Amino acid sequence: METSRPEIDLQRCFREAWHGFSLWWIPLCTVSAIGFVSAWVRRTHMKATLAHPFAPFVDAWRLLWAHPSPDGAEQFIATCQRLIADPAVGPPLMTALMTVIKVALVFTVVACVLNVAIVVIAKNAVQPRKESIDVRRYAKRSPLLAASYAVLALIKVVPFFFFVLPGVVLYVRLYFTSFLITEESASPFTAMRQSWIMTRGVFMPLLMLFIANVGVDLIAAVTIVGFIPANSFNYTLRAAAYRQLSAAGLRGVPDQEGPRGTGN
Repeated sequence: METSRPEIDLQRCFREAWHGFSLWWIPLCTVSAIGFVSAWVRRTHMKATLAHPFAPFVDAWRLLWAHPSPDGAEQFIATCQRLIADPAVGPPLMTALMTVIKVALVFTVVACVLNVAIVVIAKNAVQPRKESIDVRRYAKRSPLLAASYAVLALIKVVPFFFFVLPGVVLYVRLYFTSFLITEESASPFTAMRQSWIMTRGVFMPLLMLFIANVGVDLIAAVTIVGFIPANSFNYTLRAAAYRQLSAAGLRGVPDQEGPRGTGN
């Protein structure tokens, strides 16, 4: 016999998200602010590191852009090859690229750890009763969690660059992967499968939440500082929906699919 799917109360989600944000706004905004500053420092450092070594390549690209032609493209490629072979350009360029790669790796780990922190705080913010956060537990798992978030980011973001609508569907179906990673499994593939099961039958309400997240981000884009509380509120909104489905007993675990599969 097939069991009914739980419903998501959107009004309740917004109410719980706002209540949780109002109680936990200091740690939520603090983590978001650290993440924002870290991203700004990374971009600034990379831009400054690559500005001088890449200047000749930028000049060659601008020349091609001003006069596009097949001959111009061949000349651009030949210019790049000559610059790379030039001892005054090639070695500094490779040094700058290695520096950028190192900085990118360090800040990727930092961003992943901050993402774990804000997910944990947002999830705790919408709990009926405050629970202590086991910092030691998440600290021990942070390297594996960071790797999981890196894989998840690639899988969720890449489709947007090619197919927007399928990318939105994929993003919504993997809406709770971050929470499942921090709570149940550090494996990104297991968490994605659980999120896919968990969001079955509730796609439209989650799509409304996704649109609301995008709307909040667009409003916050007017001011740089506004992104910090907007990002924090969006996480509590997602956590509120996750708590509703979790409280209904739908945790996305594979063995819950057994009765539904045998009943069809």
